[in-house]
Amino acid sequence: MKPHLFLALLFLTLVGCVTQPVKEIKKRPEHNPPLRIGQNGDGSIVLEWDSDANYLYTIYVCKKKIDKKNIWKELPHAIRIQGTGKMMVVHDKTLPHAPMPRYRLYFEEIH
Repeated sequence: MKPHLFLALLFLTLVGCVTQPVKEIKKRPEHNPPLRIGQNGDGSIVLEWDSDANYLYTIYVCKKKIDKKNIWKELPHAIRIQGTGKMMVVHDKTLPHAPMPRYRLYFEEIH
């Protein structure tokens, strides 16, 4: 490589590194537990997550689509459950051969 070409590339690299803005790293919430989902042979679904006593939890379920839009509803027995600091377990029932619904876990900090 010719010396002047090398210097030009080095200059462009250094200038590019200096002039590009630094992107902010988005922080995840400190408390963001994953929802673990399993299905038994009888169709019953087990939902579990690690809870924190300072949070309330609600599970939403999507069992069907209307006009190609997901319809999310609160799981009736899993609305604003107080965390305990231990693993929480909730059960849902479906038919044995029905497709498994989708679930989401929402949480809110207690003030």
